[in-house]
Amino acid sequence: MTKFEWTDELKVWLIDSTDDELQEFVNQHGLKYESVSRFRRKLRGKNPKAKKSLVEFLTSGKRDFEIEEYFEAPVDEVLAVIPEGYELFKTKDEHINTVYVLIPEIPVDYTLKEKVWSFRWQADGQPYLWVKIPDEVGGKKIKIVPIADLHDGNIACNMEKFREWVNWIASRDDVFAFINGDLLENSQGDSNKGVSVYEQTTRPRGQIDEMVHILAPIAHKILWAIPGNHEDRSRKADYDPLEWMCDKLHIPYSYYPIYVDILWKGFVFDFFCQHGNTGSLTKGGKINAATRPQKFQEHVMFTVMAHVHDATTNTTVRICRDRRNFKLVEKKQYVLICPAFLNYFGSYASKQLYEPGAQGTINCELFANGDYHLNS
Repeated sequence: MTKFEWTDELKVWLIDSTDDELQEFVNQHGLKYESVSRFRRKLRGKNPKAKKSLVEFLTSGKRDFEIEEYFEAPVDEVLAVIPEGYELFKTKDEHINTVYVLIPEIPVDYTLKEKVWSFRWQADGQPYLWVKIPDEVGGKKIKIVPIADLHDGNIACNMEKFREWVNWIASRDDVFAFINGDLLENSQGDSNKGVSVYEQTTRPRGQIDEMVHILAPIAHKILWAIPGNHEDRSRKADYDPLEWMCDKLHIPYSYYPIYVDILWKGFVFDFFCQHGNTGSLTKGGKINAATRPQKFQEHVMFTVMAHVHDATTNTTVRICRDRRNFKLVEKKQYVLICPAFLNYFGSYASKQLYEPGAQGTINCELFANGDYHLNS
């Protein structure tokens, strides 16, 4: 056994082998069946103290010490061979500890275009992002488009309208986008009394596959992404499908509400983005929830929220000190609530007699002279 060289290809074959195939293999190579069978159980994660396979054990996120204790082997050895059809994804739990989870592979049959912009994260892990867009991009202005609340897989999802927006973003050199949560319906059977899981047109894995392929043509134009409460449904497994998608599409991702500075034409345009968690049904209540972060921040040009499937904007003014010119100046702040991509009839909103929500998106316009506006 010790003299036989187990290549990675042989290990993958051994994991999937049947007992008859194993018997034929050991006869051909003069090996002991019991020893090779024991090695196969180890690779599969089925040693005497482990009742689950590696795939079963890592359906939810596990830390390195949990893996080592369960399989009684170093984590590098346990994770050296990943079962066919799966890939290892490394993420963070709620305590910022590294965890591992196995995710079914999605075929990589798409290509990603090269970014014209660059980015940098704050060094200490804070959700603070700088995005540098070259000055030659956009001419007199550029547009930054929030994408939120598609709910792919929901029976009311307006995929046709969403594809129109994706095609428009792809066709314009002066348009960029960011993701503000709830791209997926991602029902796990734990919402709406368990009914929602039966109202999905596609299971969560299919939703992820579809979204990766839809977003791939504009991935190079998506500046950042944050999840919503529907992606959060998978957090019970220490896994965020949006984080995995962003890893595949090379999109900067933050689990937390994000602070972003866009550097362009010598100016800094700042954003604060949250998905939101309010249950308010009134315009005033929604605006109050979206505006709340302004209470504990300095002046922010664009404060963005989604979640409530509305198209609402508000403008506030903050008095700021201009110490260079020794005067007080009034600076405008925009509050933006993102529309969704959901039809009314057939949706949860229609069942609960909520008002029909808005569809589409609203543009944040940045001008070469440093000015900025909202444009629906």
